[in-house]
Amino acid sequence: MNWYLSALRNYANFNGRAGRAEYWWFRLVDALISAFLLGLAIVVDDRAPSAGPIPTTVFFGYAIATVLPGWAATVRRLHDTDRSGANLFLGLIPLVGPLVLVVLLCLAGTRGPNRYGPDPTMPAAAYPYPQPYPQPQPYPQPQPFIRSKPAFLLRLIVVPVLLIAACMFGGPALMDLARHDKPATPDPGESARPRDGAAKVHGVATKGTRKSATPVRGGDDLGKVCEGVYYPSAPRYTGLAPHPITIVTRNRLVLDHWTTTEYFQAPDAGWSRAKDAWRPTDPAKVQLVACADRTATGPKVGTCHVDSKPPADVTMRQAVFTVTLYEVATRNRLAQARVTGDDEDCGVIAIFVDEHDQAYTGISDQRMWETLERYVEE
Repeated sequence: MNWYLSALRNYANFNGRAGRAEYWWFRLVDALISAFLLGLAIVVDDRAPSAGPIPTTVFFGYAIATVLPGWAATVRRLHDTDRSGANLFLGLIPLVGPLVLVVLLCLAGTRGPNRYGPDPTMPAAAYPYPQPYPQPQPYPQPQPFIRSKPAFLLRLIVVPVLLIAACMFGGPALMDLARHDKPATPDPGESARPRDGAAKVHGVATKGTRKSATPVRGGDDLGKVCEGVYYPSAPRYTGLAPHPITIVTRNRLVLDHWTTTEYFQAPDAGWSRAKDAWRPTDPAKVQLVACADRTATGPKVGTCHVDSKPPADVTMRQAVFTVTLYEVATRNRLAQARVTGDDEDCGVIAIFVDEHDQAYTGISDQRMWETLERYVEE
């Protein structure tokens, strides 16, 4: 314990020598105290979260307070082996540097005086010449490791900061430069697959359709396709993909009308242009409309809490939808599929319940994308 206290008292002494016993006893006691404080912080944070910041702050405060004494003790230990304290910076070299530094710190000190001062393990009476040291001696006069403490502390702070900055900013910059130096190569997904799948889809005419005398002006007009209206001025479902699409659902819990999906999130597609087709910005260029109508109800899948007065719990049941894909220009039916609702998120829909006080699952964007992907992206 005396060695530990001695190191703390010499917290800013970067001159002289420190024997192996002094250095490693300091490191051992320091490690035990750090482990105790860390364990205490973990236990208190687990059992009394409100008091958790106190021992955590103590742990980090102790760790910061012992940084400078640790550096000073390391420099004096290197002096004891007749090596410059600058070897402390070996610890900044990844992987190999810390190992080399530990080996140097484990070496025995030079027997007798060296250029950094007298042997800390030898009493003054053991020297064969009168004191004070070092007359006579084979070494030059000892030079202090720190000639200017402010300048030394500044270097001690600036050098690690520069190294960290070089690693953080220099590495990504070099990688970015390497990427820009490479010639641009086309995305294999753009040309590896044919994008003329529309030619293989043959629509079926539907009965009861009505021709619109006006062009498509907005999302509400596209919703009317599900009600039997078609727009001859709209672009036909032909040519290369992607084919812009709008998804419309019938929400029978709200006045039984069709609602356009405005925030459809398509998953990461294989090519960039496909994502724009799932959320077209110009309704007049939309070629396809997918109508998702709830046609059946499945078993119970969960419970939704309705924040009403008084609060209530609403049963959520699985819904089954019929998804029909139409061409906007002709209202020809291109495809039809039976899809089970997999989105069990209650959300605000839980407040819209039917006469049986029940809510229903919806179709997730992922499942809708899987159902319609071949008609939009191929």
